[in-house]
Amino acid sequence: MFILKSFGVEKDKLDIIKSALHDKRILYTIPGIIKTAYKKLRKGDRALPASLLANKLWTSFQIQGYIPDTVNLPLSLFSSEEEYADVNYFIKVVMHTTEEHKLSSDEAKQQRRKAFVNAYREINTNTIDMIREIYKADIEMFDYEDYPPDEY
Repeated sequence: MFILKSFGVEKDKLDIIKSALHDKRILYTIPGIIKTAYKKLRKGDRALPASLLANKLWTSFQIQGYIPDTVNLPLSLFSSEEEYADVNYFIKVVMHTTEEHKLSSDEAKQQRRKAFVNAYREINTNTIDMIREIYKADIEMFDYEDYPPDEY
């Protein structure tokens, strides 16, 4: 948006562009992520079972704030491993869920923050201290917080 502002694009037009980008981000982002994950992680000797991949992607979309963390993967929609393996079917299930259970921008942000805080709770203090030491110069240079978040 900065570049558009610097070229003198009017605020009302910026708002339209911003809204279009935000409103369409799920439509354009999720199918590509799913297709890429299925393509890379469903072939070869170390291929993940499709049901496991679907669960991991679902959790990832919850962490990213696309799907509410209160909405579980609807297992009843999958009667076999073949249905999990059908990438287009899984995309439809995810897209339907994002449409039925829309998160506001603030809700998505809060959910991402909650996931971030919970992830840090899994890391022991010694590891965090080592990370602080390794990245000390960056923390000081860019004025980053040097402690993990503790609340959401």
